[in-house]
Amino acid sequence: MGICISSASFEIQPVDFGNENVVLYEDCNINRYKQVIGSVFSEQGNKGINQDSAILYQGYGVENGVFGGVFDGHGENGQIVSKFVRNKLPSLLLKLTFSLPKVFSVKQNVMRRNFNKWKKVCWSSFMVLDRDIQSLENLDSSFSGTTAVVAIRQDDDLVIANLGDSRAVLGRKKEEGVVEAVQLTTDLKPSLTSEAERIRRCGGRVFAPQEEPHIQRVYLPKEDVPGLAMTRSFGDFMLKYLGIISEPDVSYHHITPNDQFVVLATDGVWDVLSNDQVVSIVCATNNAAAAAEAVVQASLDAWKQRFPNSKRDDSTVICLYLQQGASLQNGRSVSKFLTEETVGTKWAVLVAGSNGWWNYRHQADACHAYQLLKKGGLKDENIIVFMYDDIANNTMNPRPGVIINNPHGQDVYKGVPKDYVGEDVNAENFFNVILANKSGITGGSGKVLNSAPNDHIFIYYVDHGGPGIVSMPTGVVYANDLINVLKKKHASGTYSKLVFYLEACESGSMFDGLLPEGLDIYVTTASNPNESTWGTYCGVGDARDPCLVECPPPEFKGVCLGDLYSVAWMEDSDVQDRQTETLDDQYDRIANRTAANLTYGSHVMQYGDMVLSVDALFQYMGFASINHSHVSMNSYKSTSQNVEQRETELFYWQSKYQDAPEGSDDYFEARAKLIKVVAHRSQVDNSVKHIGDLLFGVEYGNKALQSVRSAGQPLVDNWDCLKSYVEIFEAHCGELSSYGKKHIRGIANICNAGIESEQMTAATVQACGPL
Repeated sequence: MGICISSASFEIQPVDFGNENVVLYEDCNINRYKQVIGSVFSEQGNKGINQDSAILYQGYGVENGVFGGVFDGHGENGQIVSKFVRNKLPSLLLKLTFSLPKVFSVKQNVMRRNFNKWKKVCWSSFMVLDRDIQSLENLDSSFSGTTAVVAIRQDDDLVIANLGDSRAVLGRKKEEGVVEAVQLTTDLKPSLTSEAERIRRCGGRVFAPQEEPHIQRVYLPKEDVPGLAMTRSFGDFMLKYLGIISEPDVSYHHITPNDQFVVLATDGVWDVLSNDQVVSIVCATNNAAAAAEAVVQASLDAWKQRFPNSKRDDSTVICLYLQQGASLQNGRSVSKFLTEETVGTKWAVLVAGSNGWWNYRHQADACHAYQLLKKGGLKDENIIVFMYDDIANNTMNPRPGVIINNPHGQDVYKGVPKDYVGEDVNAENFFNVILANKSGITGGSGKVLNSAPNDHIFIYYVDHGGPGIVSMPTGVVYANDLINVLKKKHASGTYSKLVFYLEACESGSMFDGLLPEGLDIYVTTASNPNESTWGTYCGVGDARDPCLVECPPPEFKGVCLGDLYSVAWMEDSDVQDRQTETLDDQYDRIANRTAANLTYGSHVMQYGDMVLSVDALFQYMGFASINHSHVSMNSYKSTSQNVEQRETELFYWQSKYQDAPEGSDDYFEARAKLIKVVAHRSQVDNSVKHIGDLLFGVEYGNKALQSVRSAGQPLVDNWDCLKSYVEIFEAHCGELSSYGKKHIRGIANICNAGIESEQMTAATVQACGPL
């Protein structure tokens, strides 16, 4: 199948390219070209079936856009793989192209400066397509595959993606009028030192067989098969673990008036003709419609002359002329796509869902997020803030009216909107804000996410959590309820794309197995579904309580100024160029910093529509000049002391107790609080264990409660059961604190085991007593 693009709506419609080896196709929604822009031709060799395929697609994405690709299949099913890639790649690549970031400048160097974004689009397309090939039923691609060389023209921008040993060559006119050959790609073969080293590092063997001492090939570790002549390809899955990768080499060329044409050809041509010879043949032909056939015919003649007794390879050529047909003013080029501002408004919802002095870090994180968005150009009317607002002016705050998120940071509290504070920070208001349901709001500013179809939304939520839940000052947000709200928001058609960053223990459980693709939502979470997250910038550098490098000011002993994942993404946003850094770039940086030392870190996760990961940060967070006042991301390997989120209250009272003069009022207060916290933890742990023993038996109780489902499965099958059983537990055993919420997994497992409500109530009453 191929694609058909409506220039008005950019809607992708399937088009059948058929089973021919070559396709010359013109988009169905554009005016017909008055001039031929190129030609494509393929000739079967004498080794067997022609495994090459090619497409020259006129009007690709824009009226003067062109997609050209040649694909050289190999192995038993190579012809199937090459045509599959030929038929699927144009639509997949174009879909991702529409996600490219944009910048302000229209200068030529913009494309070069931001070219890593385009690379990610190509890399993603090739990776997804390779996965699709592997998943095809009734197709064995263990030792079958295809190379690919692709050229995409959009106005004066030319992008080349190369996988394997096919080649792209430019014909460029010099001052004296002679057209010279400029090779645009590198032949990715085992003879290339860097490629051979990768194969050998992965355990593969590279050598030239005796019968072909001039050709290096790739072989399995202990068998002289298959003898692959390239080091990158689609398919060849028995060789993927040996370093045969599907990552293309991507390059960019700005088309000038001297650039005459581009030739794409399989190695059947380049094995017998030089770059200069091919360019000379095209120039001598001086006929766009006949140029490709002329090159192929010349290669056939060369094969007969040079290797009269050898089997001839298939030969396929595309000639794409660059100076015929002036660019249309209403075309949408890659450079314009990169340089236009995002259509629509940027919105943000920021939530700090806790209260209490020892939870200082959550509101500090949310306030810092506001400041970076504000500096990025988002307006207060489009930023909605939830926070209890009991930190800045807390009697324990050594800097009244000020909140910091970094040991050397400035006040992040100043100017933050107080949209929803105190008891107005709750799940009902949060959901109604997302859905723009003003009538459902109680208290607060009444501001809602009144977004439009072309708008981008950024949601950042930081708080305590547990399996399947994140906290609010009162109550919790359940994962299934959040997903249902996001689905409703998508169904309303009131946004283009939505990015959600979540910091909480077990935060992956809010989306794992629950968030479907296709909602135009991209998510990162601070942890996987089964682990805690961590506060950072905690402690004071003394012998009893050492910091690793960055300590908070001494007056903040006992609290953490930020959370590890949250500080990671915000400090990255502060120091990186949001015009060039993508969401995926940031994910990599956050993941590396957050898991720098997994004795005090977590695994950052991604969920939802990965296609959005190629978007630049500015599309959601706005532009900002790079701010070097914050700690560099390069320091992540030696950061401050980190404290597990559930330990922060205990950490605070331990610090107070240790610092208080013995016998003082502060000493006795801290000691009493510490005893109370420890006792409550013990009571919750013992109650849950007792319930498990009653329901599953002493031998199996703990195992049943601690069981973890495999990745991709939601925490619980029946969310109503989970909510009901949590209510039963809290009614008899007391409220689950931030520490106790870790036991929600055990309650979910009780539901998954099919325990009836009467059994749960009876066991809870026996463990904790009646109401």
